[in-house]
Amino acid sequence: MIKTETELLEEIYNSVHEEMLRMEIATETLADVDDDKIIETVTRRSPLGTREEQLTKKDVIARYTEDISKREKVLKVIKQLLAEKA
Repeated sequence: MIKTETELLEEIYNSVHEEMLRMEIATETLADVDDDKIIETVTRRSPLGTREEQLTKKDVIARYTEDISKREKVLKVIKQLLAEKA
């Protein structure tokens, strides 16, 4: 079955919204953790080799906040597209 553009936009909207909620929940679960505690270790790969980067609570929250902001913009665009289709 082929989905309509409206159905696809609604699915994308729901998916992006779910990602935002997950990031907000993750941010809230870190509320009682010290700001300088290492939360996550990320391995970055490049042609020059690999390096590990340790992310503190502040780093993780900053990254999630930025990602949430970007996703809010995506949701606005999807809402506009859905409004045009209606």
